[in-house]
Amino acid sequence: MSGDPRLTRRAVLLGALAFPLAACRPHRSVSGTTPAPHASADADALQQAVADEEQLLLMLGRLADLGDVREQERGVHAAHLAALQKALGDAGATATPSAPIDDYSSAHKNGLQRRFDRQRRVSARRLRGSALAAADGSHAALLASIAACHNTFEASDGGQFFGSPQ
Repeated sequence: MSGDPRLTRRAVLLGALAFPLAACRPHRSVSGTTPAPHASADADALQQAVADEEQLLLMLGRLADLGDVREQERGVHAAHLAALQKALGDAGATATPSAPIDDYSSAHKNGLQRRFDRQRRVSARRLRGSALAAADGSHAALLASIAACHNTFEASDGGQFFGSPQ
């Protein structure tokens, strides 16, 4: 620096004026964030998933009565139901009774199988949407993993999980 004292005074004066102006400037609001969905949305999604799993288990039971035994798939859906009920209890809500379920006892096995496959696809679609919308990460992970399992069963031939015979 040169020995000119005015340069130093000028820098000090500009700094002294810039500091209060910067402090008075309006702060940016955080407009890019969206509020998290209410936890009741998670509870509603979990209740719907419980109802879907109950429906699938009932349909698998009816198929077993007609000679189509799928013990592995029944076990997996029962585990899903238990996990969903635990998560629902953790969410502070209780499961509501599912809607009345059709009586499939007189249904033809192939027709029931098609209805079961359709119910599993609808359930997987609903679970994926609920997982994306879930506010709680653990609920999202649970719903997404159940949806993936439903898709795995759907992709396998006749519901045989990972190619194992039923």
